[in-house]
Amino acid sequence: MNILICDDNTAFAMQLEEDISEYFHNPNMNINVVTDHFDKIEGTYDVIFMDIELNDKNGIEIAKYHKDKHNCLVIFTSSHENLVFNTFQVEPFQFIRKNHYDYDKNIVFKQLKEKLLTLYITITLKDSKRSLQIPIQDIHSIVSIGHDLVVHTPKEDYMTTGTLKDFCNNYINTTLVQIQKNMIINLQYVEDYNRNIILYNNENLTVGRIYKNNFLHHYKEYKKL
Repeated sequence: MNILICDDNTAFAMQLEEDISEYFHNPNMNINVVTDHFDKIEGTYDVIFMDIELNDKNGIEIAKYHKDKHNCLVIFTSSHENLVFNTFQVEPFQFIRKNHYDYDKNIVFKQLKEKLLTLYITITLKDSKRSLQIPIQDIHSIVSIGHDLVVHTPKEDYMTTGTLKDFCNNYINTTLVQIQKNMIINLQYVEDYNRNIILYNNENLTVGRIYKNNFLHHYKEYKKL
């Protein structure tokens, strides 16, 4: 997991890095701290902590660029609480007020941990004679064909046995949700929803009548995170 901290206040950036490392205590978490040359940031990040005012650069525009490109979580930081309204165009995950840092960080870190657990959980599949661990964010959809389930990912499709109902029950607290008799989708790839139609990976999918309430419940909860 890659985390980016962008702030022209080096002391604050280093403190934030230390607090993130201490709270999450994850050896697989890589934290990159950038305190200048903000327009030359390279790499792919899962979470970005972005100061809104970066010398002569606009932190909101930089965050929007990276979110649009990599679909990362954005957490803005600022000493000016009134600027929070300017960030809505990015649809940030959260906002940390520097003048209330100790209070805000505990709330935001807790919410972020819950979100990451939802996004980065792995599922176990038995494909032929193999036992596979697949990150849930890699799953685009699961389709039932007869007594088999086809798990679609960007790299490969996997075949396993079982029912969609059992699959959903096994991974009930994840972003996987059933929308049709023969299909489960991943809420992480839902672009929009309107009147039973889901815009999903640039395709229109219809939510079945008996699955609508359950889908809406999970979709609203996911949007809150």
